[in-house]
Amino acid sequence: MDKIKAYLAQKKTYVNLIMGVGIGVAMAFGVVIPDWAFVIVGALTGITYKMGQNRTENATKELLEAVKEQLKKEQLKKDELTESV
Repeated sequence: MDKIKAYLAQKKTYVNLIMGVGIGVAMAFGVVIPDWAFVIVGALTGITYKMGQNRTENATKELLEAVKEQLKKEQLKKDELTESV
């Protein structure tokens, strides 16, 4: 069960897509889908969206910090070169 959870943790968007397509195909064949199924799919889609947004935001912050640190190092090197001249 842990292996399944670990695999699905990386594939939340695909799981939502498959559920949505599955509901659409079932409705096309005349299967009556209860309203709560749409609520569950909608909630999972919203949660997945927010998690992806947070992950992107955190990665962007880390990237910006790394760039700022690199620029500081370059500025220090430039300052050392100008002082030595």
